[in-house]
Amino acid sequence: MKLHSVSSSALLRGALFNALRLAVKPLFAPYISPKLRRKGLELASLSTLNARGLKPEQVKLQGVPSLRYGPAKNGTAVLYLHGGAYTAGSPKTHASLTSHLAQTSGATVFVPDYRLAPEHPFPAALEDACFCYQALLEQGFDPTHITVAGDSAGGGLTLSLLLHLKAEQIPLPKGMILLSPWADLTHPNAQAPNQPQDAMLTWQGLNAAAKGYAGNEPLTHTGISPALGDATGLPPALIIVGTEEILLADVKSLASKLKQQGVTTDLAIYEKMWHVFPLHARMLKEADHAINTMASFILN
Repeated sequence: MKLHSVSSSALLRGALFNALRLAVKPLFAPYISPKLRRKGLELASLSTLNARGLKPEQVKLQGVPSLRYGPAKNGTAVLYLHGGAYTAGSPKTHASLTSHLAQTSGATVFVPDYRLAPEHPFPAALEDACFCYQALLEQGFDPTHITVAGDSAGGGLTLSLLLHLKAEQIPLPKGMILLSPWADLTHPNAQAPNQPQDAMLTWQGLNAAAKGYAGNEPLTHTGISPALGDATGLPPALIIVGTEEILLADVKSLASKLKQQGVTTDLAIYEKMWHVFPLHARMLKEADHAINTMASFILN
């Protein structure tokens, strides 16, 4: 475990934290409709900075609409699964993170617009992620040159995808990157004392989103809560999380479990950072540092 104390100005950190708390956190309240949540996240993403000179191309991966940043300069590919509690988010809302990751790593980054709950509950998102991964194999990408990455729900979906690939004996990617992963939807630490003030999430909102995603399946299903699955044999993992998020204890538990099951795991914890802070690339030093860390993991 590495504790990073890269420091942007306290004034900037405070301004961004409060902006998220006022503009984004209400969108994840349990009474907010998915339609409003999706529109709100799109509007909020306008405040982030995309990489200059890098425009995505619209493609389809086995029928799944996706954005592609590339082409690769080094034969590597990243399948990036966006967050949004499985009910919101899109390639557009995560363009800042994915464009900077593509520019920094030189890899081709694919960002699927996978189906969302509650209209499309589990296993729709997992099916789409599997379609996209298999499409990369069909395009000729060597699995040893593919990294699967995702944030929040997309981090959980990343782990679910790799568990599924292992079960189906499909060649595994070289590694996985989990940003603030939401990987245990049973929320074992929801009642823990002295939790940080999260800029974006509440347990009530996460509980509602979890039920909408699970549909008729139990939250303990390992496709829904992959932290409960058997990760033995999975490739190396880079996990990035901030100290100021309610998922921190769950993420630490996940990292420990992966290590116990023999998965090479690097847990990077960033002080004073919130949920999926790398979205603020070129605004926060911590975000840029995390992007560089991810790029090094992809290329090594």
